[in-house]
Amino acid sequence: MIDLPLLHRLVGVDDAATPRELVRETRTRYGSFTHLVLSVLARDGFPLGTGSRDELRRARLRSVTYADALRMIQAVARARVLKGPSLARLYPSELVRAVGDLDVVVPDEDSLWRCMRVLTEAFPVTDIDISLVEGPRRHVFASAHWPSEDPVLDAEMCVEVSTAAYPGDSGSVGIRAEPPAVPLLADLIALAEERFQRPFQPKDAIDIIVMSSQAELADRELAALIDDYRVAPEVLELLEYVSSYHPLGPVLSELAAGLRSRAERERQRRAADPGQEAVTQDVGARLRDGQLVYGLALRRTSWRDDLRTAQAEYFGEGYFLHTPVGDYLLVASGEVESTLYEAAMAALVA
Repeated sequence: MIDLPLLHRLVGVDDAATPRELVRETRTRYGSFTHLVLSVLARDGFPLGTGSRDELRRARLRSVTYADALRMIQAVARARVLKGPSLARLYPSELVRAVGDLDVVVPDEDSLWRCMRVLTEAFPVTDIDISLVEGPRRHVFASAHWPSEDPVLDAEMCVEVSTAAYPGDSGSVGIRAEPPAVPLLADLIALAEERFQRPFQPKDAIDIIVMSSQAELADRELAALIDDYRVAPEVLELLEYVSSYHPLGPVLSELAAGLRSRAERERQRRAADPGQEAVTQDVGARLRDGQLVYGLALRRTSWRDDLRTAQAEYFGEGYFLHTPVGDYLLVASGEVESTLYEAAMAALVA
């Protein structure tokens, strides 16, 4: 049961805290999780004012917009969604799942650019972020951004499309391109993968709670499949995090028990083989070694029908990435010397 006592525990406020105190703390620490809290308050009969009601309306509109975007994407590509709408369907209809962005995985780069074209034609996209990994199979990650209905109060809209479902930790856990066939297992691994970027949060816990009674997770082979995806430690940590606030139920309790020895073996494997964690800032070396590089936007262009895939080009001091949506400077991190940026702009317009 998703109720106020559970939310108080997850957010870390006293049981006697008022709804206003709960919402204030949630907004400060957990951003969009506020939408779920407000929807629980509304369900339980707490009077909401115009501001709270409009926040819930905007949250629902955000979900509808992402659903529209997903339908457009799936009309032009064999695309699968991870988390997002896949998990929202499990929530009681009166509750609003915390929604940030939309994550979509496609089978190849050609599909990715078709998706980007649909998004740029349907929505007021202001920025497109690009990153890629070269190798025997190139992987491209693209995200389209545009303003939310209330840009002052709400995060911008963002649809992330990639050719790999799980990017890993840039070290001993590498890219795993194909998600499992079972949607909930794919979502569970995607939730666990978040641990490579941040600690688990209340919204992750609620996702696990609504998953817990689903029959498709009652599979004795699930632990082995999770082990194959190299995230047994993260899934176990996630389940233990949730169990400290809410009973897991028999299905996920059995899964947690089956993961303990596998998680320890995976931790030992990582310690023995840390992988190719990137240490070089040389973009050329990173491209050759199959390490992630990022695209710093130089200029946006009208759609380029002649480019079916992104093309890297050395210009003397660095690398361009020419894409169907514009030109980028490939970089190793978010910090770029101004001289390199100026040289790239000069070479681009020469």
